Amino acid sequence: APEGAAGRIRDAALTVAGVASVDFLRLRPAGAQVLGEIGIGVARTLPMERVARIGEDVAAAIRAVEPEA
Repeated sequence: APEGAAGRIRDAALTVAGVASVDFLRLRPAGAQVLGEIGIGVARTLPMERVARIGEDVAAAIRAVEPEA
């Protein structure tokens, strides 16, 4: 993964409304791309539809800072 990518991705995820924490972040190179897995914490009381939207927003935020991810 490019140097500093983990920090940029973590910071991008934390800017999304509804994200309380980044619990884990794993990155690995796969050719010209970077594949990753992220675990985020949200309020337990949120409806599932809102949680799904937060996940979509996190993915969009990550793509904005790391288009190759």
